[in-house]
Amino acid sequence: MTLTGLAPDVTIHFAVFEFNGTATATNYLTTAYLTASGSTLSAPTTPSNSTQSIVTGTSVQLQWQKGNGQNRIVIMRESGAVTGLPATLTAYPANNHFGSGSQTGLGEFVVYSGSAQQVTVTGLSTNKTYHYRIVEYNGSSAPVYGTTYTDGQFSVGTPLPVAWLYFRATRESNGVQLKWATAVEESNDRFVIERAPG
Repeated sequence: MTLTGLAPDVTIHFAVFEFNGTATATNYLTTAYLTASGSTLSAPTTPSNSTQSIVTGTSVQLQWQKGNGQNRIVIMRESGAVTGLPATLTAYPANNHFGSGSQTGLGEFVVYSGSAQQVTVTGLSTNKTYHYRIVEYNGSSAPVYGTTYTDGQFSVGTPLPVAWLYFRATRESNGVQLKWATAVEESNDRFVIERAPG
């Protein structure tokens, strides 16, 4: 038997009675019966912490120390703080390509949902600031979300217009010889070399 529609963080008590007959001729065994109780999931109380963001090109790896939930959901928004929390008993499908996961609010996309302690998010735009919120939860198909959370932000800059193959310095008797090669140069006019005295 499966019960649905139960509230989170409650204890349910059961009693099972044997019986014979039908309708008005039903006789219940009331002297010996089976009893049990069970509790629905409660919300986590300790949020994730110690977050770190490592930006590479137009992707970011977010890392965190998990709180006391079985799982966690990561919600991300471009150019503004995440404003809401996920609705308890609602599962949100995630997609780590920004803008492709389900939304918990306008422009607030779920980029991760699971038990790990990191996610790599792709599909970011340059010269933008992204905000994220990590919320712990228990359960899976009807999750119970914590009300405390961890917020963070990071920026994606403009990539350099040059992709280096190598840059080498060789000491010579009267100075240093510099050699370099590039794989790609985009709208590059020249190279300026500076040195510190000493």
